[in-house]
Amino acid sequence: MNKIVEENMVSGELNDRRHRFDADFESWWKSYPKRVGSNPKNKARTAYLRAASRYTPERLRIALTGYFAHLHETKTNNTSFVMMATTFLNGRWEEWDNFGQPEKPAKPPYQPPVDNIKKMQLYNELGESEYRLWCDPCWIYAEELHLSSQFRADWLSEKYDGLLHKLGFKKVVAKK
Repeated sequence: MNKIVEENMVSGELNDRRHRFDADFESWWKSYPKRVGSNPKNKARTAYLRAASRYTPERLRIALTGYFAHLHETKTNNTSFVMMATTFLNGRWEEWDNFGQPEKPAKPPYQPPVDNIKKMQLYNELGESEYRLWCDPCWIYAEELHLSSQFRADWLSEKYDGLLHKLGFKKVVAKK
C-alpha cells in the first residue's frame, strides 16, 4: 500500500475526508428534485465525487438551487423531464452555476479613436475590425505610426502601403 495512504489511514484523515464527502453527497442527494424514471444513486455518487474533486460542494449546491428554480418555472418538477443526477453532475450543472449572482454588465461598444485626427482617418479608412485587429493600440509620433509588434508593423505596411502614404505616414514601426 502507498506509504502516504497508510499514514493518512493511521491518522484518520482519509476517514474524515470520506465522512465529509458522504455527508455532502447525502445532503445534495436529498435536495435533488425527484424524477419519474430511473435515477441510480450509486452512479450519482461517482459523478458527484468527480465533480466535487474539481469544484466546491457549495458551488454544486448553488447550481442545484438554480436548476430547481428552472424546474419550478417550467413546471417540470417531479416528471420525467427532470434530468438524471448523473447527467446534471457530468457538466450540465454549469448552466446554473451563476444562479443568484448579479449579471455581469455587457461590455460597452468599441469607441473609435478620438485623440488624434490621423488615427480617426486611419480608423475610417480601414474600418472597425481591421483597425482593432492591426492598429489598436497605436501611437503616432511626427509622421510615424508606431504599433505594438513588429509583425503588425510589417503586415500593415505591406498590405496598406498606399493608404498609409496617402494619410501622411512616412514610416510604420514597432514600438520599443
